[in-house]
Amino acid sequence: MRRSFGTITQISPTNFRLRAVVNGIERSEYFSTEGSAEKARRLWSRQSETDTFILAKQADEKTLREAIEEVLETTGGGCHAKKLKSVQKHGGFLLDLPLGKILPRHIAEWRDIRAKMPAQLKARKNDAALPPREAKPISQSTVNRELSAISSVFAYATEVLHLDTLINPTLNVHFSEDGENKGKRVNPELIGLLYAAAEKYEQDRRSKLPMKMLIKFAVVTTARLSAIAHAKWEHIAPDGKTLEIPAEDSKNGKRYSIVLTQPVRELLAQLPRKSEFLFGGNANSVSRAFVRIKERAGVKRRFHDLRHEGTSHYMSNAHLLGLTDQDVMKITSHKTPAMLAHYAHLRVTEITDKIDRANKSEMQNFVDDLMLSEDEASMKLAAQIIRARKARDAKLATDEQFTGMDKAVSQAMEQLPKDEPSKKGE
Repeated sequence: MRRSFGTITQISPTNFRLRAVVNGIERSEYFSTEGSAEKARRLWSRQSETDTFILAKQADEKTLREAIEEVLETTGGGCHAKKLKSVQKHGGFLLDLPLGKILPRHIAEWRDIRAKMPAQLKARKNDAALPPREAKPISQSTVNRELSAISSVFAYATEVLHLDTLINPTLNVHFSEDGENKGKRVNPELIGLLYAAAEKYEQDRRSKLPMKMLIKFAVVTTARLSAIAHAKWEHIAPDGKTLEIPAEDSKNGKRYSIVLTQPVRELLAQLPRKSEFLFGGNANSVSRAFVRIKERAGVKRRFHDLRHEGTSHYMSNAHLLGLTDQDVMKITSHKTPAMLAHYAHLRVTEITDKIDRANKSEMQNFVDDLMLSEDEASMKLAAQIIRARKARDAKLATDEQFTGMDKAVSQAMEQLPKDEPSKKGE
């Protein structure tokens, strides 16, 4: 079975080997049908005209395990370091596959296997108030983050190792977000429960962490867990209005500032200075304490949801605070409007209220124009509109009364002089 390029050898009825040598570089692969082997042969033939053939050979030799080790050794893994180590531990069959051989179906198969693995539970000590934990499968968001870590390995192989033949198999394989709490806010009622549980936790555990103040700090500043835990007193600006976050505590490796509003400055004034850190300096301690507090409160939210709530609050009230989207991005340390939109969970009712406020403002301008005109019909219409709005705002009018109000306004508008312009328009 010779062709103009490469050799296809039939090993068995369902096993065909394709072998080719280009500039001393040998490459071989097995296929289940002769048709698939022939298709690969034509691809290899086109690749042999450039460096792609050699790059594909290298992609077929480097396994995912080796690629992850190289990423961790050369770059440290960045924000994906923790999840890359988790993939090293739980990657299973995926780790031994060459990068060039990993297909979306392999990723999907590993995803389903990983989702059924139980989450690791740490033993609780001296906390009889909490119910015993049950081993549950890891969350879908954890699997998604591990898939993102695997995706970063393929990005590294393409950008740094220049393995341009690679196609990232993780792009279309993911879990949808956990449905139970997706898009939900940590409303004031839930925050109140967290405050009460945090206060009780501090009393019962004699905790050194002022968790109640920490939770409030997290909501108002929208700061991330690592930034809060590692924040130092010396990082607060002399005027007390900003808190500098060093690059090593930043998610993207760049320093930025947290805005300290008046409520936050008052909170920090009450915070005891027991060490160089505002809140202990250990992110794991803060995370564990919050888990126990939310379980006591019966609140199914993550610590990171406090950041979502703070961001949503600023977005919802930006018009009242005089803030632009750029101002909110500065407060939340987001780099793009798309990420800001991802965090800002605006309630549908809030959007309705915004439209109502805009319509109310337009109606007020219309009434003002009517009041400025001196003709009797305009004044009468303005008075009717004002009375109708008062009845609506006080919620004293029924649906029938609203219908009657609209009819009365329409009738009054028909009585406006149509052949002569009002004095304002003259």
